[in-house]
Amino acid sequence: MFDKLRFVKGVRAIKSLKLTQKEAEDFAQVVENAMTETVATKADIADLKSDMANLKAELKGEISAMEIRIVKWLIVQFIAIVGLMLTVLPHVIN
Repeated sequence: MFDKLRFVKGVRAIKSLKLTQKEAEDFAQVVENAMTETVATKADIADLKSDMANLKAELKGEISAMEIRIVKWLIVQFIAIVGLMLTVLPHVIN
C-alpha cells in the first residue's frame, strides 16, 4: 500500500540534500528501476494465477493418466500371478 505521508517526508528529506537537477533525475531513475523490476502489478498477479490454473489442470490430467497406467499394471500383475499359480499349483499338489 502506498503511504503518502511517508512519501512526502521522503521528498522533503531529498530536497534537504540540495541535489542538482541531474542528481535528482538519476536518483528518480534508480527508484523507478527498482520499483518496476521488483513490484508485481495486478496484471502480473493475474498472469501468475492463470499460469498456475493451467499447470493445475495439466497436472490433474497427468495424475489421472498415471493412475490409469498403475491400475493397468496391477491388473496385468494380478493376472500373471494367478496364471503362474494355476500353472505351478497342479505340479506341486501331485
